[in-house]
Amino acid sequence: ENDAVGLVVFGKQVRQEVKPTRDFHLLMQEIARIRALEQTDIASTIRKAAEMFAGENADTKKHLMLITDVLPTSGQQPEKDTLEAVSEIASEGVTVSVIGISPEEEGRKLAEKIVEIGKGRFLVARNIEDVDVLVLEDYYATVA
Repeated sequence: ENDAVGLVVFGKQVRQEVKPTRDFHLLMQEIARIRALEQTDIASTIRKAAEMFAGENADTKKHLMLITDVLPTSGQQPEKDTLEAVSEIASEGVTVSVIGISPEEEGRKLAEKIVEIGKGRFLVARNIEDVDVLVLEDYYATVA
């Protein structure tokens, strides 16, 4: 009721951004519209999310939820860059969870590193229809 939630849709670059809002219905509609299209730059997405968190009160609980196949493919060293970005945002007091969409073994390993650094949770969606339930599960376990 009192939480604001934002959304960053990414591929090789950020494709869409929904500033933090209390309109949860709007947010879920935007999540439902997302389709995988291209390479992914998870590090840039994390840094964009950090910008969105920057204006928030220091006492506000901040949580980033990555919904991805957990295979960064863009950048010079995609996995290293992703882990550095997670470290940066975690140092700002933001926890990071991953909802992996049918992740392969390599993606699972990276997701485990991300949530270890980000003090979040790793949840697996077998298909896109599971995402909304997992978003709520992570939200209530981590933020509420």
